[in-house]
Amino acid sequence: MSILGKLDPNPTWIATEHDLAAACARWRTGEVVGLDTEFVRERTYFPALGLIQVAAGPPAAPEVALIDAVALDGLEPLADLLTDSTVTKAVHAGGEDMMVFQHRLGVLPTPLFDTQIAAAMTGLGHALGYSALVETLYGVHLPKGEQRTNWLRRPLSTEQIRYAARDTVYLPALFEGLSTELEQRDRSCWIAEDATRLADLDRLMPAPEDTWRKVKGGGRVSGAQGQGVLEALAAWRERKARSRDLPRGFVLPDAALVALAQRRPRSAVDLQSVGEIPDPARRRYARELLQVVREAPVSEHVHPPRPAYDPRPLVRKLQQAVAARAEKLGVPSELLANRRTLESILRRVDREADELLPAALRGWRAEAVGEELVTLARELLDGV
Repeated sequence: MSILGKLDPNPTWIATEHDLAAACARWRTGEVVGLDTEFVRERTYFPALGLIQVAAGPPAAPEVALIDAVALDGLEPLADLLTDSTVTKAVHAGGEDMMVFQHRLGVLPTPLFDTQIAAAMTGLGHALGYSALVETLYGVHLPKGEQRTNWLRRPLSTEQIRYAARDTVYLPALFEGLSTELEQRDRSCWIAEDATRLADLDRLMPAPEDTWRKVKGGGRVSGAQGQGVLEALAAWRERKARSRDLPRGFVLPDAALVALAQRRPRSAVDLQSVGEIPDPARRRYARELLQVVREAPVSEHVHPPRPAYDPRPLVRKLQQAVAARAEKLGVPSELLANRRTLESILRRVDREADELLPAALRGWRAEAVGEELVTLARELLDGV
């Protein structure tokens, strides 16, 4: 990794379509642009974009620009840059940024390179923050202090502008160093696969019918009928949250979904007894909730129970196998598989599912550890 001193950006403020078009034309002549976004998402489903930070040019002295997404209605030149296949877009922990770009610009960056993922693949650590990675590689401490701020308010303070500019200034250098390291380790295909998954629209906007999987406490709902109600309610809530641009919990909290699925009220009187439903939601959605409960189909995701067994020791065995494989590869074990993924493998092997590997273990992870885990899961279940 090349030696790099402290970079002190003097950012350009872009607030007109003319300046944006000129800058994007200039940036499209290079190999890579670093990207970050600042947004507000406290009371909305979709993020409200305030600022886009860009760093382009020589890693040791990149041009840094701040695009005022509040002042600019049209961002078409930036959308063209994001989809330019000749320019790599470098981000750090860019999962939320993808939702921002998709919602505001209608496109997702491609090709993409996430420096947090790349750092894990080179053995630097799991889920390293941007500041921690810069300090690890270059010995430069980046002060924090403006993460929680209203990025929609104008004018921004001098400190807010400095903070925003620092968030991208090292991205070209990180891309250069980490991509070279991955090439030397023959892992360029790894980062390419994970970047594709990061910018997968199905991950960003899952089908409403699949959102029941993320309902906290949903495992307490028993039976195919109750599970069917939970699935239908979660899908209804997801559509309502998107249409009203509200956080899911503002429409109806998870606890209310679980209670409704467990009790399955049939009348307004029954609904009144479900205390987990906030009163404003009860008044607004009473008829809809009763209709969803009444019309919910029986779930197809409830399988006949097998002889009871405690999955925890089996998961620990799988975790040990992952840790051993990660040590050989010189990467954090979390990069290969987390506990939820291992639990999913057990369920899939137990039920002889058509696809034994969950999505999180396909691609390069299948060869690295996935196939080994399927074999081990079979052996463990046979011994139960």
